[in-house]
Amino acid sequence: MSTVALSNASNAISNLGTVFGKLSDNIANASTDGFKANNSVFSDSAGIGSKGKGDADLLTMGPIRPTGNRLDISIRTFSGMMALGQRAGQIAAEEEVNSHFTRDGSFITKFDPDEPDIFSLVHHASGRSVKGHTLPLDNPTLENSIDVKIPLKIEGDDGDQILLDLRFDEHGILIGKYSGVVPTDPAVEVEIARIAIVRLQGHQVHDMPNQNAYKLRSGVFGNTDIIQSKNIATPEHLEGSNINLPDMFVALIVAQKTFQTATQVMTTSNEMLDTISSLKR
Repeated sequence: MSTVALSNASNAISNLGTVFGKLSDNIANASTDGFKANNSVFSDSAGIGSKGKGDADLLTMGPIRPTGNRLDISIRTFSGMMALGQRAGQIAAEEEVNSHFTRDGSFITKFDPDEPDIFSLVHHASGRSVKGHTLPLDNPTLENSIDVKIPLKIEGDDGDQILLDLRFDEHGILIGKYSGVVPTDPAVEVEIARIAIVRLQGHQVHDMPNQNAYKLRSGVFGNTDIIQSKNIATPEHLEGSNINLPDMFVALIVAQKTFQTATQVMTTSNEMLDTISSLKR
């Protein structure tokens, strides 16, 4: 019986190492925009026999806060993530293409020296390009999404019109405001692209440390459809993390108690085995 108890206690301690890692990750990212809690800690904290995959909790949205930044955007649906591409100059393996996503809609523009008349839309935290589709939408898929590129000028009837401003609308469309050909002409707004918002579930992705992004798991079944609903976004807002710190600290206390119990079981079982061994001698 002591060997069974010893084995169970050993398994518990091994699993609790994973639990402590998940809990520390959750607590550290409580203030990270768009971060999704790994709530498997609540099933894992029992310790014995748990095999938690580390699924992100995509079903609970974080609080939405205004930022006033015209390139910030939050998604209104819990099941969506914005598709990301590669970093500038990065050559990706085939399985890496169209495999990165985020809930953090903090974007910036980046100048490309190889394309001096074009800006790229980039995810601030990871440096990855933002994926989207040109308009009007024509059977958009993750596979036919492209990196969002922003022309610094467009051709007007009588000359070039220069980019003045950028903003998102409530449909997830990036809109550029361009000057008139002459100062007295009114500025015009042009729909540049709609960002690719993909329907995902927590078991399909795992988080990428220090990138505030998620990556598709290989060999896991699930849809990656483009969500085409209107009024899907809130411009000039960001979604905070869905970490509930009181819950995390409760889970941490439970895990610590379980760890203490498991170590005590191992100590007692080891003493019993030593006693039995000495009796045989």
